[in-house]
Amino acid sequence: MKDLFQTALFDTEMTLTSVVFLEDDTSQDDDSYVGEINFAGDVPGHGQFVLNYHNRTPTPGSRTAGDFTGNESVLQEDGTKIVGTVRGIWQRSGSAMKIFALTNQSNATQNLRVIDVKIHDNPNRTARVVSYQL
Repeated sequence: MKDLFQTALFDTEMTLTSVVFLEDDTSQDDDSYVGEINFAGDVPGHGQFVLNYHNRTPTPGSRTAGDFTGNESVLQEDGTKIVGTVRGIWQRSGSAMKIFALTNQSNATQNLRVIDVKIHDNPNRTARVVSYQL
């Protein structure tokens, strides 16, 4: 069996371009749900990435984990545009968030993206993105 995680396709920093929180009235002491999170970055040798992930339905009883859907687009260095649909899971501890995103791309490739980002106290708005081709 092929070792899926032996070699990363890339390991880079991207910019956290936005975070949208979902508010509710259950408790003002609880953290808000993360409803949407977006990243962008230029990955040398791979192109310009835009990653958009949406958690439209908060996980009942949990503000620190959930699942999401989304989309990705890549403008490759040769001008070819690749789009992808995404499903994944996330977990959060305080402001540190880890995202696991599985992408089916229009060029018939599949990728796993593992993203580490601080959603608060991150003045440079950086996120570490490691990508594996499946």
